[in-house]
Amino acid sequence: MAKKSLIGNMISEDNIKRINSDSVKAVEKTEVKSKRINGLVKPSTYEKAKVKAEKIGISFNEVLNQLLENWIVED
Repeated sequence: MAKKSLIGNMISEDNIKRINSDSVKAVEKTEVKSKRINGLVKPSTYEKAKVKAEKIGISFNEVLNQLLENWIVED
């Protein structure tokens, strides 16, 4: 049986189709971000996400933070 990746499940093709500009938006800061993580993404994915984030006035880091927050709330 193949091992399922947490990130692979989170960023499945179906989930990507559901993500839109309403999933990530500018918000007020309520908690200090102090936990650092490292991850790898395809350069083209990063560039497209960065451009989209800049269009709505937030950082790429904020995009990741909001996607994770939305993902854990869905349980």
